[in-house]
Amino acid sequence: MESLGEMAQEKLVLIKTICGLIHPDQGKVIVDGKVIGKDVDFPESIGAIIEAPGFLPSVSAYRNLSYLASLRGRIGRDEIRAAISFVGLNPDDKKAVGKYSLG
Repeated sequence: MESLGEMAQEKLVLIKTICGLIHPDQGKVIVDGKVIGKDVDFPESIGAIIEAPGFLPSVSAYRNLSYLASLRGRIGRDEIRAAISFVGLNPDDKKAVGKYSLG
């Protein structure tokens, strides 16, 4: 019988494989009709935060999100500003995210 730790580890490996972060030793992962690691490096339709989100602690929320948005080039300034405002923050605030309160 597997322990909970082993099951969690297997799930994590599966999620990382689906996201294209690791490649399977056998078989293949197909997302949206494309083989991950062959046709595409990662699936365009999937986004995931595995373990803990990694923000650049020394820059603002806007700069962090702008950097992430630039990776795919699909999200513009207005959408970034709206997302920051939606969570109750000021998109013009230059405060580094590493200085944010967790409470």
